[in-house]
Amino acid sequence: MYSHHIALSTRVSFPCESDMPWHRLNNQLCYLLIEVHLIVIIISLFLIGYTDATRKALWEEGGQHGFESDPKMRIYFYANYLQPPEIPFIWSRRYTEFNLASGIFTLCLFLTRQLLALATSTSMQTNIYLLSCVLLFWVMSCISQRSPDYSDPDYSSRVPWYLNHSCSIASTQNRAALGYVSWVLILVSYVVLDSSVITRCWASKLFPDHLASQFGV
Repeated sequence: MYSHHIALSTRVSFPCESDMPWHRLNNQLCYLLIEVHLIVIIISLFLIGYTDATRKALWEEGGQHGFESDPKMRIYFYANYLQPPEIPFIWSRRYTEFNLASGIFTLCLFLTRQLLALATSTSMQTNIYLLSCVLLFWVMSCISQRSPDYSDPDYSSRVPWYLNHSCSIASTQNRAALGYVSWVLILVSYVVLDSSVITRCWASKLFPDHLASQFGV
């Protein structure tokens, strides 16, 4: 009597199924969730909340209190056929578009990193390179958030007025708070990405052959 043995097929493991301690996976998932929330909030803020009307209202508010240049004074230049000074970057549309583009670029690279993690094993150096590209944008964004307003020599300002004064003095307190929150969110994004890059650089020196976690930030 013959006994037939059916060989069971070996289960194929995917790259994302890595042997890692649960506490490490839990920490990396926390990083991932923090980054996702920051990206979505920043994109929503500069797409819906920080509009041209909000930016113009904040500029006029600072001019009325004498904290910086007054956009209404530009009418004087137009009335006298004079070339008005260039609009400060912090009050220009380029500022909003740059921060919005930074958020969208960060989202695209975030999705790229996660797709690479699911498709293949991503090296630590690749993750560091991608994170460094994103970090560069947020460094420039942090600098632009504190850009000066020197368009009026009599009322020059090194930083936006809502970063140096309380939002309660403004007639549009919600918009002033929105400007301050945008600065805080971009600063937090920079800190999160910077800590992630530093952690991975430190880990790559200790474990040069270790592959980056598939759930890492």
